[in-house]
Amino acid sequence: MTAQFRTLSIIASCAVLCAFTGAADAAEIKLIASNAVKEAYSQLLPVYEKASGNKVAVAWGGTADIIKRVNGGEAADAVIITDVGIDGLIKTGKLVSAGRINVAKSPAGMAVRAGAPKPDISSTEALKRTVLAAKGIVLTPGPSNPFLHQLFNKMGIGAEAEAKVVQPAQGQLLTDPIVAGKADFVFSQVSELIAVKGVAFAGPLPKGSEIVLTYSVAYHAAAQNAEATKALMKFLTSSDATKVLKANGLEPG
Repeated sequence: MTAQFRTLSIIASCAVLCAFTGAADAAEIKLIASNAVKEAYSQLLPVYEKASGNKVAVAWGGTADIIKRVNGGEAADAVIITDVGIDGLIKTGKLVSAGRINVAKSPAGMAVRAGAPKPDISSTEALKRTVLAAKGIVLTPGPSNPFLHQLFNKMGIGAEAEAKVVQPAQGQLLTDPIVAGKADFVFSQVSELIAVKGVAFAGPLPKGSEIVLTYSVAYHAAAQNAEATKALMKFLTSSDATKVLKANGLEPG
């Protein structure tokens, strides 16, 4: 299904969205959100804006960076990061627990250089052999990173995998070492791999070795447009929005 077809499908449900937003004056919603939902939300947010008349200003980033920024005083109407990260920001008083919901589940997967053979990762044993045979691997620095190390340790190849890790240079994309042929494959969230030029998605981690992160939204203690933001979240978790999430490597929360 193409992005255009997905968007047209959602536009057909705009009557439902208008019911969410009501007749309130147009608002500008400030959202701070993880890169894990960027591809899907970049398709969904323009549809919300068109139907509601509201504007959404998004600051994208990694979970660790967002936590640092919000704890440092950056304000927004809502924040979307991992559920663990949301827990921490609620404990520090930056976000409120009221209205908090899960918006997406994000599995980890693998990508290889475009045109390269896709390795066998159909089982945990196959994944183990693939990692051991690699000359270099790239691991996301994001919240699934420690779980990847735990997985390799559980396989009994923790030291071998660590010795193969290739770090992107300063300013490089996570996938650049793969494109340049300096590493064989990259592990990250599926939603951050499937639309990247120069690489080909090889698949999610196999059954028994899955790493799935839950992404949640919570409202900022200093939110200026709480009602409009709640309407936005209703749209982003609607059945039509779910179709776009799935097409971009995510599952409903």
